[in-house]
Amino acid sequence: MKNFVLVLAAGLALSACGSDEVTVAENADGKVTKSGDGTINVTTTDGASATIATEGSGLSESSAKVAQSLPAFAPMYPGAKVVTTMTGMDQGGSSGSVVVLESEDSLAKITAFYDGKIAASGAKQQMRMDQEGSAMRGLGNADGKGGAMISISDAGDMRTISITVSNEG
Repeated sequence: MKNFVLVLAAGLALSACGSDEVTVAENADGKVTKSGDGTINVTTTDGASATIATEGSGLSESSAKVAQSLPAFAPMYPGAKVVTTMTGMDQGGSSGSVVVLESEDSLAKITAFYDGKIAASGAKQQMRMDQEGSAMRGLGNADGKGGAMISISDAGDMRTISITVSNEG
């Protein structure tokens, strides 16, 4: 795993180089490639994979895929700017995604939006935290497989929304 982390770090460090898909780093644990649009792809020899997109990379294509995979209780926030997406799958077939958004809307408005989506979906709320400047919701899918964490934090003029989703394979 240590080697895999080093491979991933090398890929991220070199994410601005090149124009076509190139192998950035490779070792016995896996391989990191960078697409022409700057998207980083990580694969391990045991079948796990991850795709990372940030501003300046294949963010629009990646965010469209992530948006389609989000559960009804944790959708993309309307009008928010997508900052980063990451998707991945482990060797057992479980998958997950992370999307980081920014919005100028208030913390209260964003939290109310997600609380409404949670209530309407029937998802099991497993954790709720509200404090000055941040809110978190931990949720389980209605079928008991997988779930999500929604984290909203005040960042001055903007609010940062992080949605992490886990789907059991």
